Amino acid sequence: MAKRMNAKTIEVKASHLSLISQPDKITRLIMEAAGQPARAKNDAT
Repeated sequence: MAKRMNAKTIEVKASHLSLISQPDKITRLIMEAAGQPARAKNDAT
């Protein structure tokens, strides 16, 4: 289904709960999807 809609997908070495085990990578993907550049954890806000 993702291929048919030209969605961006990623693969992450993570447990089933990737939001908890790989939060930085998942946050980066969500921010890119929202059209905002992802920032490094130590960037000033």
